[in-house]
Amino acid sequence: MKKKTKETILSTYYPTLDQEISTSIAYLHTPINWSMSLVTAIVLFLINRESYPDNLAWMALSGSLILVSHFAVRSAKAYISTIRFSTIQRELLRSLIHSENEDSDDFKEYIQKYHIEWHSPINLKTVIYKLLFELGYGYLYLIIITVKVHILLNIQINLISVIFTSVCVLIVLAEFFALKFSPYLKNITVNLAAQKLR
Repeated sequence: MKKKTKETILSTYYPTLDQEISTSIAYLHTPINWSMSLVTAIVLFLINRESYPDNLAWMALSGSLILVSHFAVRSAKAYISTIRFSTIQRELLRSLIHSENEDSDDFKEYIQKYHIEWHSPINLKTVIYKLLFELGYGYLYLIIITVKVHILLNIQINLISVIFTSVCVLIVLAEFFALKFSPYLKNITVNLAAQKLR
């Protein structure tokens, strides 16, 4: 019976993993492309204005922090899904190749844990590291902050700009807190091989 179950999973479930991984990778790259395009367009538009540096540029850059953070969170979710389905796929193959007992069904725990119960095989620290240093969001934040520092050194920031920026920072923090407590990271069962995939 176990052998039949294994064959059924390999013939019906296993082929769907490639599609899940491909879809997750597509969702991973789309927000990155949007973020890069938007930040480039906003920064170039602002610094080429005659009134630059001004409070309007400061507020526009503060607003762009929200956009970049929103896209970063979307990329984080897609990255977690990519790693999740890659982990399941790898463990299914490992079970198939390395199992001494043909009737072994130890791979089921990975399907149960990572697909059905929706555990994340990587922790938040790994996700943030990936977002900032490998997917390029750290560079986008650096560009925005650098231009904001340039503005800060050249003009007096008014109260409205300070309040607006404070609200933007709170929204950015809310985005990342929402990620931390979302179903994507609610349950974390770190898979050491998945940690190395980063």
